[in-house]
Amino acid sequence: MILEIEYYKKDTLLSGRTVGFAELKKQLETTEMLCDTDNFVEMLCRSYGYIVIDEDIPPDYVYDRDIQKIYKRR
Repeated sequence: MILEIEYYKKDTLLSGRTVGFAELKKQLETTEMLCDTDNFVEMLCRSYGYIVIDEDIPPDYVYDRDIQKIYKRR
C-alpha cells in the first residue's frame, strides 16, 4: 500500500503493508495524538512499519495533515 502524507513542509510517499481504511485511520489518529509536527512521518514509520520511498508512484491513500483528512486516491 502506498500512502501519501501531504503537509505544508513537503509531501512524502510511504510504502507499507495493506490495511483497511478503518485501521489506517486509527494509525494516523494515534500518531497525530502522540507526536508533534516535526516527527509525524518518522513516528508513523517506526510504529507501523512504513518506509519512505522516493519514487513517482500514485498513492492508494492521501492523508492531508493540514486538515487531518484521509481519502482514497484510486
